[in-house]
Amino acid sequence: GAQSTSSPVPMRTAITLIFTSLALTEALLVASEAAAKPVAAPLLQLRGGLGGVDPSAVASAALTLSAINSAYISLAPEPACKAYGMASPTLMQEWIVENMGFLLVGLTLAGFKALAGDDAAQCTAYGLIPPLVGTVKGLLNGVAGKCGVPETGNYLNGGIMVASIVSLLGGVGDSALIM
Repeated sequence: GAQSTSSPVPMRTAITLIFTSLALTEALLVASEAAAKPVAAPLLQLRGGLGGVDPSAVASAALTLSAINSAYISLAPEPACKAYGMASPTLMQEWIVENMGFLLVGLTLAGFKALAGDDAAQCTAYGLIPPLVGTVKGLLNGVAGKCGVPETGNYLNGGIMVASIVSLLGGVGDSALIM
């Protein structure tokens, strides 16, 4: 993309990421404490529910919308940048937005796993897979070098994610510590 001096992360995107992270964290806590109960019910009851609508259906619909948005952001970062108000995003800004998209895909996947009643370790492990894919994609395409950033951090980040996923799926990782 072309060069720009605009903010790399629009405020509404940052706010969306924060609220999505908080909602996922709450869903994981509820899932780990009461796997037998529908996960979304306690969350919606905090605000009085949605007038008799099944809480799991509402949570599934919200996660579906999140899946569509996060797929768009990760698969088409340049148009996503423009949709979020960046007129001429730099390669660095597109890379940041793309990686945010992969992170949001992971959070959405973890949310679906939590709704399915999976434990926090499973949710966390599966939620780390899309950001790992984004990291590998960036390494294979040499994006960090094109942005003037050393590749070392990406290798370290990828290694940490692989170790976390393997330990969580192998039953030896602590999801609370990893999160």
